[in-house]
Amino acid sequence: MSTNEFWKEDPNLFWAYRFSYNNKRKEKEYDMWSQGRYFLDAITVALSNAFSKTKIEYPKVPYGQEKKYEEQQRIILKDKLLDRVKKVQQLMGGSNE
Repeated sequence: MSTNEFWKEDPNLFWAYRFSYNNKRKEKEYDMWSQGRYFLDAITVALSNAFSKTKIEYPKVPYGQEKKYEEQQRIILKDKLLDRVKKVQQLMGGSNE
């Protein structure tokens, strides 16, 4: 916010800038926290796999995306199953199309 905007413009403009700044700061804090979480997981997996008998896998999907990933996998599996059913029907000589 420029000094001209601060002193000569609408006073509510200050609050809009402040609200926007706080939202950006919160988003940046969350991004930094998420990055730390992934970094911690990477170090944990590397050290555990190097020094432990049990092997750990790094998460395959981003945190918070598990349900979406599971739904995508379910749809892919359903499509593969339907393709196999069609192939079997073609091999058997009958088709329901």
